[in-house]
Amino acid sequence: MIKVFVQKCCQKSYEILKKLSKNIWQSAARDYATRRTAFKSKLSNHQVHVSTLARMEIETRAAILLSVEVSRLFGKIELNEASEQEKDLMRILTPLAKLQTAKQAVAVCSEGLECFGGQGYIEETPMPRLFRDAQVLPIWEGIYFTVNSV
Repeated sequence: MIKVFVQKCCQKSYEILKKLSKNIWQSAARDYATRRTAFKSKLSNHQVHVSTLARMEIETRAAILLSVEVSRLFGKIELNEASEQEKDLMRILTPLAKLQTAKQAVAVCSEGLECFGGQGYIEETPMPRLFRDAQVLPIWEGIYFTVNSV
């Protein structure tokens, strides 16, 4: 029962992170930055905007690496190849990874919408759906309160 729960939680987080890692929003944000003018200059010339895009990329990749590590440990445990230290690490990392990736997904999607200004809220783009999907993660199981109560 717990294994199925962990697998589903990791899978949902991974699916959203996978969507983000496909550079859907990143490539669109970069393209938009080369076309949109603000303060008499393209957004791509504004260091703050470029830094925001870079930080979002780093956070996304870090979340993917964390999810992959938890999945690796999960696989070793399923195959009865894990040491006691790895089993303990898995027990600690599972709720923490779920919490961290869920919160990161919401923050990154929110900032991704902000990169597009009003265009980010138009339903013809994939951005609002990604944001709604990301919002489900922390709401779904109430993970913040679960981790804090342990």
